[in-house]
Amino acid sequence: MSSQTPDGDLERTLARLTSQRQAAERRPAEVASWRRQVESLVGRGSSPRRQVDATVNIQGVLTGLTVADSLAQQGGRAVADQVLRAVADAQQAVRDQAEAMSSQMWGPDSPTTQAFRAEVAANTTDPDIEDGPDLTGGSRATTPQGGTW
Repeated sequence: MSSQTPDGDLERTLARLTSQRQAAERRPAEVASWRRQVESLVGRGSSPRRQVDATVNIQGVLTGLTVADSLAQQGGRAVADQVLRAVADAQQAVRDQAEAMSSQMWGPDSPTTQAFRAEVAANTTDPDIEDGPDLTGGSRATTPQGGTW
């Protein structure tokens, strides 16, 4: 014979409470794992013509950069423009990953996700890219553009 509660069967209530307790016991490990994953996030981006590849970490710091020799021959200003574009692309990639990870862990509309999104956005502010002459190797950039290396 089983005892009854106003909410239903006592066994179901005990099973639900046990499940909730077990989930609460697992949560610190899940949070620690999530944090390690967030700290190791990297964003990878490329310039429009794929002549520059950039990698940034979760703080938006440039951690990797490759520049095609064909672009490097055009001079520093051409390279600088494309590096900024690749970095902006990489920073957007890291923002997107952080958003997805936080939404999965905490829920897309949770205060934690909103605060985390704002923090990552503040750390990965896109570089200021000027809309100037075409320095991407197109028809307007037929001679080296100079600049400092």
